[in-house]
Amino acid sequence: MVPESRGAEDAPRIYLLELDVKEAFFERPARLLHSHNRSAREIPFSITLARRPPSSDGITVGASAPLETLTLEVDDGDNAPLEINTARALVRVPRVVFKAAPGKLRLLLGNRSAAPPRYDITGLRRELLAYSAIAASPGPLSPNEHAATSLWSSVFGLPRSALVWGAILLALVVLVGLTLRTIRNA
Repeated sequence: MVPESRGAEDAPRIYLLELDVKEAFFERPARLLHSHNRSAREIPFSITLARRPPSSDGITVGASAPLETLTLEVDDGDNAPLEINTARALVRVPRVVFKAAPGKLRLLLGNRSAAPPRYDITGLRRELLAYSAIAASPGPLSPNEHAATSLWSSVFGLPRSALVWGAILLALVVLVGLTLRTIRNA
């Protein structure tokens, strides 16, 4: 089991499961089940656990699931249940690496129309790896006072339901206008 996180859409993703299984020889179908939908047995979560002698290594399973409580369900058939001693989920944690002078830094985000940055990281690789790392602790998230707002950013910032209702109301006004114009001309 993996501890609960804030939400599946915000959570980091599990990319690998490592299982320490006592048995030396087995092959069993298995599924990873989400805590919020225990009946979800879709193909991306169907796996086969297997080990053949002389291997005694742990079992590694590639996965792509949000970091949340997952249940491993193994079909043992007529065999004795597998004895799983430990299970670990490996998660890739995003990192931001850059060379900067000491002081206060700000990270600005939220411009949907900006193109992703393109850097020649390969040329700076040796320099970045030689730079001694200093842990940074993020401050509170706050709005950027200097950000320029536009009509489009305001519209795209609205909830989807407001955009849908706005489109419906606009269509209704146009239809009423066309109906009145048709009645006057008749």
